[in-house]
Amino acid sequence: MIRKISAIVLFSAASLLLSATAMSAESAAVKEMAQIVSTLNHHPSDKDKEQLRAIVASEKSTSAERTIANALLNMEHHVSAADKTKLEGVTKDPAATPGEKELAGIVASINHHATAQDKESLSKLQ
Repeated sequence: MIRKISAIVLFSAASLLLSATAMSAESAAVKEMAQIVSTLNHHPSDKDKEQLRAIVASEKSTSAERTIANALLNMEHHVSAADKTKLEGVTKDPAATPGEKELAGIVASINHHATAQDKESLSKLQ
């Protein structure tokens, strides 16, 4: 009985550790964009735009990362209708990571800046 309980506790602890690791395993690009969005005010700064252009140009960036970065580059107070459609596509893409999906959803809904709830979610991606 004690062995069974010990095995259950050990399995539960390992599952929690793997879940935490997976959540923190977002790419550098997602982390950078989460930081940019958390401080965004109407549109990305010139420095932010440099970082976003680098993400778009990087061969290491995923399609979802490029889509999010492009939407942010084009942003003026909110994303365009065309970019919003692309971002919504990312949120439904089975190949996108959970962080990419979350970030795409936040960017698609921004109006001038991230909400307090968005900023809380973004802090977990950084």
